[in-house]
Amino acid sequence: LAEKEKAVDAYKRLIEKHAQSPLRREALYALGVAYEDLKRYPEAEATYDRFLKDYANDDLAAEVRLRRGEAILQRGEVAAAEKVFAELAAIPGFASADYAVLRQAYCAAKQEQYDEAGKLYARIPNEFPRSTHVAEASLSAGRCFYRAQQYDAAVPWLERVVEISGSEAPEAAHWLCRIYLNQKAGARAVELVERVLPKAGESPYQVQLSLDQADALYSLSEWRADSV
Repeated sequence: LAEKEKAVDAYKRLIEKHAQSPLRREALYALGVAYEDLKRYPEAEATYDRFLKDYANDDLAAEVRLRRGEAILQRGEVAAAEKVFAELAAIPGFASADYAVLRQAYCAAKQEQYDEAGKLYARIPNEFPRSTHVAEASLSAGRCFYRAQQYDAAVPWLERVVEISGSEAPEAAHWLCRIYLNQKAGARAVELVERVLPKAGESPYQVQLSLDQADALYSLSEWRADSV
């Protein structure tokens, strides 16, 4: 932290003492990032505001707006941050539009707007199929639709994650099990756990899946003895 504090002082000196320097733009950006790293979010936001005032048409402006949204979110102003991310996601050709949608969806979920969050998360695999956030967004879409009790909407997203069989699969399988149990489809839950649990490894949902399996077995009267 001491080195980052020194970096902050160096950036501030350059900005204040060399107002006409071509490096001032880079220094303002770097100062904002340094404040973020130090969790000094109000100062980060103020620095990004200053950048956008002085370099509104700069190539970095959209990226700075994205970072400003993160700083606002970290200050706890979730609704205000959601608005920033929504505006950025609507910019034609914005390289980080997928991430802006991801963060917009996160803000909606934080405000317990689960239906809206699910729809936003679903945009990422639908509109940005090459995004590195597809698996995370698919799981989050399923989770949010589950919390909105929109089980029919949740199932396809959760099943997609399970089929991909990545690190997100055990959590997706857990939510699917809860849906199957809610629908009195214990046999489907048992089959799912038996397929996913051996591959769960060190997943924090490994124990939860074992519990799901026991609940499913118990729900099937002819198999109750197996769950004891």
